[in-house]
Amino acid sequence: MRLKQCWLLILGLGLSACGGSSKPAEEPAAETKPEAPAKAESKETAEKAPATEAKDKPAKSDESSEGPKVTRTPKDILTAPDVIFMFSFNQSDMGEHAEKQCDEQAKDNPKKRADCMTRAKQKIEIDGMRFKQEHGRWYWSTIRRKGKILVNLNKVPVEFGKEDEHSIVLKPSGKDEGTKPGKLGDTTVEVPNEYQIVINDPKQGKMVFEAKIGLTEN
Repeated sequence: MRLKQCWLLILGLGLSACGGSSKPAEEPAAETKPEAPAKAESKETAEKAPATEAKDKPAKSDESSEGPKVTRTPKDILTAPDVIFMFSFNQSDMGEHAEKQCDEQAKDNPKKRADCMTRAKQKIEIDGMRFKQEHGRWYWSTIRRKGKILVNLNKVPVEFGKEDEHSIVLKPSGKDEGTKPGKLGDTTVEVPNEYQIVINDPKQGKMVFEAKIGLTEN
């Protein structure tokens, strides 16, 4: 009887020792994850933030992409006192074509290219144009500059036809009184801004003229 009790006592002590070393009750406490909801909330907040920021940010104005505003009518710009519109070679089709041609001919020779551009500019027949009122009539003149003197190559009475915000039609209505009279027909003049006018010539292409003040005239 005593032997049996001893064996039971030894067996019970052994089981207690094994159970105490495993500590199964403490493992569930270590597996708790309270941060998961917080992360989800943080992600949701981050996704909403850009939308809120874009909503609060004012839209960019389209005015910056537009050119200078024209506050006067095309007729007022053409007939402004003491204004002469001088031909801009570099901004016209003639200048663009000359540059391409001279680049091909001159290659890497700067002097040869400069001489080529000079010859191209010498082919221009007029240096500018102006609109001047005399005895109650408006005259449209094409001019050639000789030093400080401006010579009228063409000088014809003109009437102003159809007009919109950026263009006006010129209608010659009388005899050409210039030094080299020729035929000037109805012409549409584009007015893109306050200081330039543009004429699309059938032969020369786009011709740009810039407003100048204070030039000597005959």
